[in-house]
Amino acid sequence: MSSRIYRLTFCVLLFILSGYSQKAQAQFGQGTVWAKDGYRYYKVQDSVIMELDVRDESKKTIIADKAALTPSNGKAISVRRFSMSADGKRLLINTNTKKVWRYDTRGDYWVYDIGTKTLKQMGKGKPASSLMFAKFSPDGSKVAYVSEHNIYLEDLTLNTIKALTTDGTQKLINGTFDWAYEEEFA
Repeated sequence: MSSRIYRLTFCVLLFILSGYSQKAQAQFGQGTVWAKDGYRYYKVQDSVIMELDVRDESKKTIIADKAALTPSNGKAISVRRFSMSADGKRLLINTNTKKVWRYDTRGDYWVYDIGTKTLKQMGKGKPASSLMFAKFSPDGSKVAYVSEHNIYLEDLTLNTIKALTTDGTQKLINGTFDWAYEEEFA
């Protein structure tokens, strides 16, 4: 019984945090992420992720250009939305999104390491556009996400994927909701 309560609590918290993140982005526009200092922000402009400064519009730094966002298969990823790790070293990029009910919460996720300039796909081996609600761990070394009714934790340093749940089915859904209206959780 306590396992079910834990899963339900995790699901609700994950959904609430996703909602707060979306509300904050809506204030400045889709695809905008604020830096901790409150002066700089990151935005997708012309398929490039830029760092801008509200104090001086001429200060623009390219964080990831189209070439950096092109995996080895040769096709650049189209950034739908992104987030930055708390330490500012990595970007979590959402692309190839698909609607679930009314919102495009399912898609592919990639991590771009700003220091090493490397791009890595999350959920290798999972069906295309099947990952949901991906988030960085507080230290930025891991990414958690939901896929096929289970919750996964991917270690970016060790390059391992650990299933936190393995019992997900059409009737037992871990990490997301089923029948409730999404607005009821916002």
